[in-house]
Amino acid sequence: MIRQNAIARLLAAAAPLAAALFLAPAAPAAADEIRVMSDRTPSHLEPLFARYQETTGVKISPVFVEKGLVSRVQARPTEADVIITSTADILEKARRDGLLRPIASDVVKALDDRYRGPDDTYVIDAYRARAIYVSRDRVKPGTVTRYEDLLKPEWKGRVCIRSGYHRYNMALFAQMIADRGEAWTRDFMTRLRDNLARKPKGNDRNQVR
Repeated sequence: MIRQNAIARLLAAAAPLAAALFLAPAAPAAADEIRVMSDRTPSHLEPLFARYQETTGVKISPVFVEKGLVSRVQARPTEADVIITSTADILEKARRDGLLRPIASDVVKALDDRYRGPDDTYVIDAYRARAIYVSRDRVKPGTVTRYEDLLKPEWKGRVCIRSGYHRYNMALFAQMIADRGEAWTRDFMTRLRDNLARKPKGNDRNQVR
C-alpha cells in the first residue's frame, strides 16, 4: 500500500510535463524507490523527479529510452514500475500487447473517464498543443486557422513542417484517419506535401527559422 500511494503521488505530480503514464507489470522494488522508464527528453522530467524526491523522500530511478519503448518493456517487463510516454498510441499498443496492469489508485479513479485508459491501465494527464505559426508580416490575420487552409494554392512553396515520419506527426495523421478516414487523410498529406517550401528536416524551431 505504501508503494501504491507513492506511485499515485508521482502520477499526480507529473501532470504538467508528461503526456501520459501507465503502470508496467514490474517485479517489486524497494518501498522507497520508484523505477521510471520514459521516452521523454530527460531535461523535461529530471526537475520533476528531483522535486518529487525532495518532498516525498521516495527515490526515482529513471531510464530514458529515445526509441522503441514498447519493445523495451516487452523484452524487460520487470524493469520499470511507471512508464511516462509522449504519445497516446504507445499506451494503446502496450495495453493491447498485455504489458500493463491496472493502477490501484484513488487519485486515478477520481479522474474523468476521458483521461483514463481501459481498466485504469493508463492515465492521460496532458494534451499536446497543435499550433500553426504564420508570419505577421506576410500573412493576414485569420487567413490560416485550420489545417485545411494550408492546402490552398496561395501557400504553394510556403509551408514548412517536420518529417511526416516523426512520431508527433504520425500521431496527428493517425488521429485524422480516425476522424476523417484514410482517403481524406491521404489526400490531405499529398496536397500538403505539394505546398512544402523544402524537404522536411529538423525540429519545430528549425521550421520557424
